[in-house]
Amino acid sequence: MEVLKKTLKSYIPVDFRYTKNVKQGLKAYLETRIFKWDTQIQGIIKSYGKIRILDKNCRILEESGVILVYTHYTVYYYKPNLGGKLEAIIKNWNSSNIGGLVDNFNAVITCSNGCFENGTWKDINSSEIKKDLKVVFILEKIDIEGEMVRLVGRDPYVLS
Repeated sequence: MEVLKKTLKSYIPVDFRYTKNVKQGLKAYLETRIFKWDTQIQGIIKSYGKIRILDKNCRILEESGVILVYTHYTVYYYKPNLGGKLEAIIKNWNSSNIGGLVDNFNAVITCSNGCFENGTWKDINSSEIKKDLKVVFILEKIDIEGEMVRLVGRDPYVLS
């Protein structure tokens, strides 16, 4: 997946314990966002950088234990395209699907014309699919549960 870059401005919640080092609190919050779905960019955050506080006057939310800090920062992210091709490393399989990893994301891959026979998966070219092989597949769906991401695809083929 291609890594994209976007500069954002938003209020970021920072725990009160970081009042003496707000920038560290901003980094701590942004770390929790890595490899999760972000609705603002409609993608999966890979990393962040160039954090700058835009307003020294923070909003205090006493009832929640955080301060809101208006911040300018850059995110690097993935935006998988439905119908596009992705590469995955195969990690496991059963009779109904193949499990793999695309970067750090789970992928569930099926075959549209029955590629599992006699306990073995074959790709669309009849090559055997084994653990730790790299395959290409077509992305059909992005499942998001909370902020966790699972990529769902079909019709794998082994990369030579």
